[in-house]
Amino acid sequence: MSPLEAADECVLSEECIDQYLWSVYERAAKVDTIKVEERIKVTVEKNGKSRTVTKTVTKLVNEDFTWKDPDAAQKAGMSVAQYVIGGMDRGFRLRLYHLFRALDDAGLAPGMTSGFRDDYRQSIASGNKAVTGNSYHGGSRRGGYGHGLAADVVSVKGETRSERCSSSDRMWKWIDVHGKEFGIGRPYLDKDPPHIAPIDGQEYADKRGVDPKLAEKGGTATGLAEQLLRAPNAKAANRSKISFIGGWGGDVAECRDSPITITARRAEGFGVSCEFHSSQRESSNGWRMRAKCSSNTERWNANIRLTVSAGKLTWSSERGTTTYVRCPVVSASR
Repeated sequence: MSPLEAADECVLSEECIDQYLWSVYERAAKVDTIKVEERIKVTVEKNGKSRTVTKTVTKLVNEDFTWKDPDAAQKAGMSVAQYVIGGMDRGFRLRLYHLFRALDDAGLAPGMTSGFRDDYRQSIASGNKAVTGNSYHGGSRRGGYGHGLAADVVSVKGETRSERCSSSDRMWKWIDVHGKEFGIGRPYLDKDPPHIAPIDGQEYADKRGVDPKLAEKGGTATGLAEQLLRAPNAKAANRSKISFIGGWGGDVAECRDSPITITARRAEGFGVSCEFHSSQRESSNGWRMRAKCSSNTERWNANIRLTVSAGKLTWSSERGTTTYVRCPVVSASR
């Protein structure tokens, strides 16, 4: 399985999430258009007399910054993946994972050009950037390594740079419309289009006038997966802690023939599949999900409530309520 074909259980594995984010970073060309000021001498005439003056002109030039992250990683004594991906906040990485998966599903082909940046990396950055130490990418005044709360994202869709620029514009507009579902937005909009950050973070609040506490209460930024990732012993989190995960059927006979399979990210059975795009735990045995479902003949959005009690699963949505029994686990032959 390639990193871009992340498994359904990836939401339970920090390593899997990081591998996917690294693959999104790797596929993006590290090239940008920056403004460069140049002083030139020109001859002007005034009152019939010629004289030479110095004029400052601004040019747009292409800059290849591929070398910058590896250089900063080397100075920090890390691999580039450990530096760029590992330096970002764990919860933010999970949001990026879900956002990028949705962008991929929408055919927008996201590519990450920048993740974590320490003070050295910020000092050699060009174009739109914060003062060294103040960067939300991970500056020393923002918490440093492990606390990066910003990333830069473009689209890699297109054969030419012009086509990729058009794809990036479409992708940024998509983020403006749907990003809040994943707890992510663009603080600077068109002033710094690729820059994305948590909508319940201070940077977004400062630039967009949003109260971070109200954004956090909105429930868009967190879900079951992020709660698991933030658990004190995240690696120990497994499917047994999410009681709806497993095989289910109307009865034991149905379990043998065609069980419904539910993971942390999707449910599938009877010719229908539902991808969970947000989840919230209501109680010890109840969850709410927003999902996109499809069959061979139709697609629809669903608000799903799952309740597990005494070995039975109750699935409720706009299309009705059904109760299933847990299918027995068949031991493998030894």
